Amino acid sequence: MDLTQIKKPSQKKKAKDEIGTYILKEINKHLNASRSPVSGESFKKLSPKYKALKKKAGAGSRANLLLDGDMRSQITFESYQGGLEIGVFDETEAQKADNHNKNSAKSKNTGVPHRPFIPKKKESFNEKITTGVEQILDKYSKE
Repeated sequence: MDLTQIKKPSQKKKAKDEIGTYILKEINKHLNASRSPVSGESFKKLSPKYKALKKKAGAGSRANLLLDGDMRSQITFESYQGGLEIGVFDETEAQKADNHNKNSAKSKNTGVPHRPFIPKKKESFNEKITTGVEQILDKYSKE
């Protein structure tokens, strides 16, 4: 995200806030539809065992990263001078997020499926989200 085209510091802050809010909205929209906001692809269906557990807990049967809501409620953004970071910054919930996002050997051993919802380094959000961010940047660069 290139903020250098926005000259006024107050406009940069507004742009970062709007972009962060937009990305969070899009992440939730994608997850509610059982899709990755990174790749845009649908998540694999839940295993029969986990599907039954989710249903029993009253959390439905979709692969939407929502069992008790703890991790999803912690997806947020932090603004800093050079830009912003989307993530799960709560230590406990960050581990759950890492397990889904990284698809590490540890998460594979615990049976946590790969469901990327925050891009890794050198990745980005899908084209729809990236285009939306570019439109917000364009709007603020013209002000």
